[in-house]
Amino acid sequence: MRILIVDDELLVRIGIKSCIQWQEYGMEIVGEASDGLEAMNLLYLLKPDVMLLDLKMPNMDGIELMQKMKKEKILCKVLILSGFDDIYHVKEAMRLGAMDYFHKPCMSSEDILKTLLSLKDQIEEETDSSRETGQSSDYLEKNKHILREAFLRELVEGRYSDNESFIRRCREVGTRLENRNFHCILFSIQSIEEIEKRYENNKSNPLQASVSNIINGIFSMEAGVEFFVYDKNTFVAITSSGQAVSEKRVIEGANSIIELISDAMQQFLNVEVILGISDLHTTCGEIKAAFEEAVKAMKYKFFKKDLSVIHYRDIKRSSDREALMFVDTLTGKMKDALSKHDFIHFEGVLEEFVCFLEEQPCLSEEDVKKLFNGFLFLVREGKAYRDEMERINSCESIRQLKGIWEELLREKLEGIKKAVQFQKCSFLIKNIISFIEDNFYQEITLNFLSKQFNVSPNYISRLFKEETGETLFNYINAVRVEKAKSFLKDIDLKVYEVSERAGFKSPVHFNIVFNKYTGLTPKQYRDSL
Repeated sequence: MRILIVDDELLVRIGIKSCIQWQEYGMEIVGEASDGLEAMNLLYLLKPDVMLLDLKMPNMDGIELMQKMKKEKILCKVLILSGFDDIYHVKEAMRLGAMDYFHKPCMSSEDILKTLLSLKDQIEEETDSSRETGQSSDYLEKNKHILREAFLRELVEGRYSDNESFIRRCREVGTRLENRNFHCILFSIQSIEEIEKRYENNKSNPLQASVSNIINGIFSMEAGVEFFVYDKNTFVAITSSGQAVSEKRVIEGANSIIELISDAMQQFLNVEVILGISDLHTTCGEIKAAFEEAVKAMKYKFFKKDLSVIHYRDIKRSSDREALMFVDTLTGKMKDALSKHDFIHFEGVLEEFVCFLEEQPCLSEEDVKKLFNGFLFLVREGKAYRDEMERINSCESIRQLKGIWEELLREKLEGIKKAVQFQKCSFLIKNIISFIEDNFYQEITLNFLSKQFNVSPNYISRLFKEETGETLFNYINAVRVEKAKSFLKDIDLKVYEVSERAGFKSPVHFNIVFNKYTGLTPKQYRDSL
């Protein structure tokens, strides 16, 4: 049984998720939402059997959500979560079809489990009863699109292995799938965050619904093809055929589906997609394997930025032991170079590492990001480490990740040059310079440095000017401007966010200082990149 939790209190959602070993009772928490608008999207996407629903929420409350569900004929049993002062709303919810309710201040895991087990039995009885009586066809007709999507999800999860039950279920839910020669085709929208900004003023965010409507429309005349939405930015098509045709013909058919998807997304939504294609699989029991192959193929995009269609057959050779051993050797060289602060050597090995993985992606995207987040410990600390880790984790390609590290290396090499420049400085001033480099984002005042280094503010100010030739605050601003230049290359960061990260008091102050040092506003500098 699939369960959706809808409550604006995070602790309530966490408490419900963790209070019961759900899988032991044949149940699964398939999602959670903090308001009715978010829940509405998940109802379409996840098709839960039961929803635990809070009544008082922002944007769309529980009553409004139930009214919308009733209007749109969404079938999902509802259990209400209420406070002691919600009796009127509880009555309204029960009138709209809620099955039961819990008072949040005194509900227990035992009460929740007992009620859900009862509902589970009821759902199973309704399903069995509808199959055994003449109500079966009527029930299936009303719920066919929901049941079909649930069936497709079960297929990619590997829940059907024998051909007989597969064929029977296909007939029951009305799929177009046939009984042999399966491909799995996954696709996702490239630069999804940017695309979603087109819809940011629309609370219902129709992007997913638009994709679903378009693809279902173009597949309506295609034999042996089914489509469903797997998650926020993963869309799945399963192709099949029932006749004994050559492998070449089957592959040609799958390729025509790929072209249909890509052309439709470009024509109707003006978006680019990345597609991952599985190998050909003969039986329904292999659809899970086909799905996993398509997932792996799509992830290869990280290593080949210019590819938009990736076949699993072209990458499966890439995980051999010899390749992994070579990558391990390169990893050791990079770690050794960073430990010795030999940044030029590191950059050379980094290029070799990236080129090799582009040809033989024997590591996953997640493995690569974990590796370079580990390397960050050797060059960053504190808030600067966390910021750089966020940038690495958001990279869409290995070349983008390489670019971030090249920025880091240039910065480190600049630091070495500065160290040479200031090598005649006293131990105190060297330490202050090092402190500024590592803590530029903090508010750094003379009094702050005075306490940090246990010397008077006036002494620091005079000595810094004497030994470096510039005032302390001019130096701090110069460091912050250089950091800001690096941050401005990340187009996802707003200018005010760059200002905060670089340590400026306000965006106005940031604009003034940045213009003084570069002759450009931050926006003009970003546009010039």
